[in-house]
Amino acid sequence: MRQQRQRPWIVGGPDGWTKAIKTSELRQGDLVIKADSSDPDHRHVVIFDSWDNGKHTSYHAYEQAGGVGTRHTSHTYGLKGGDNYHAYRPVNLTD
Repeated sequence: MRQQRQRPWIVGGPDGWTKAIKTSELRQGDLVIKADSSDPDHRHVVIFDSWDNGKHTSYHAYEQAGGVGTRHTSHTYGLKGGDNYHAYRPVNLTD
């Protein structure tokens, strides 16, 4: 029997950690998150770094993934509708 994982915070909710933004508003350090998968093993987060081109058809981001470790690579997550990835900006963070 599989154990249910507790969600420590709600992405883009009234948690005070993130706010939803338009994908076109992404800035370095913003997050692109797939959080609404019914399977917790198929949720994913990348940290936006920069747009690959002026048309904003892809971007470079940092991610960690099983089997490949940490990498900096080009993505289109969230740019095409229907993939369940959404853009968020971290808020209330200080050094």
